[in-house]
Amino acid sequence: MVGFLMLTGRLNWRFGATVILGCFILFGATTIVAGIRAAAG
Repeated sequence: MVGFLMLTGRLNWRFGATVILGCFILFGATTIVAGIRAAAG
């Protein structure tokens, strides 16, 4: 939805990029934590 709004020009590109980056962090949190634990241990 956010990508469509960005493409049609109804949403600021900076805000849209922030939302998409936040989604990647949210859904990739388990992978990020696993990587940090592997590096620490």
